Amino acid sequence: MMRKMVVALTQINLPNSFIDSLDNVSRKLDTYTEDTLKAGAGVLEPIMGRQAQSKYRQRTVRESESTGQLTVTLGVFSVKARADGKHDIKLGFAEIRADSRSNALIANVLEYGSIRQASRPFLAPTRIRTRKTVIEAMKRTLTTRLAQDTNRDPYTTTAST
Repeated sequence: MMRKMVVALTQINLPNSFIDSLDNVSRKLDTYTEDTLKAGAGVLEPIMGRQAQSKYRQRTVRESESTGQLTVTLGVFSVKARADGKHDIKLGFAEIRADSRSNALIANVLEYGSIRQASRPFLAPTRIRTRKTVIEAMKRTLTTRLAQDTNRDPYTTTAST
């Protein structure tokens, strides 16, 4: 014989102003994400430029043939949403060069080397060294943006007093 289980049910109603503030934040989440990623890239870009410049002007056996074109083309590209809902921002090199070579090729040879050239990594060390700083800048930006919008909400201002 099978017994029936009795389950207690309850219903919790949130205040409308709180629900409205959550809805407001969720609608603005894409702009928050974009601003947050741009803040992180803004911290990383000048450091990576200096690191790249120091690496390709490093003393080698022969005199450096660097033209400085790689550092000039370093920039931040727009934020794009991926199919899985995550957002990406790319910091890289534009493909405009005076000669026929690609900036991606030049950066790859500098980073990993070639048969005739020793590697002079600048991407990976920069990423490792600046990871905490970039994350802190992104957290600070997101916290500031959320605080600005929640302070405008009447529910949160009355709840904090």
